Amino acid sequence: MMNKINEAKKYLELHGAIYGIHYTIGGLGNNVYGIEKIGKFWYSYKSEKPYNYRKTNYIRLGSEDAASDFIIKEGKRAAIKSGSWLENSSQQNSS
Repeated sequence: MMNKINEAKKYLELHGAIYGIHYTIGGLGNNVYGIEKIGKFWYSYKSEKPYNYRKTNYIRLGSEDAASDFIIKEGKRAAIKSGSWLENSSQQNSS
């Protein structure tokens, strides 16, 4: 089961990262990084939409832990760039 990946997704969403906008797990998006498991191995990729959505630049990652670390790093980077990242997740409840 993908416990580390589920934890990474929960962490990103708790801090303001939006699935499909800032990161994806097996899905597609416009200029967004993603991860997916193919067979026994985890891969990172970039989802792009030049004409149709597609996955490019696959890189094999060492483990589920490496995939989790990658998607947290890239999802956080994209959310910070867009201004939606909440450094302290308790900020969501402070309004």
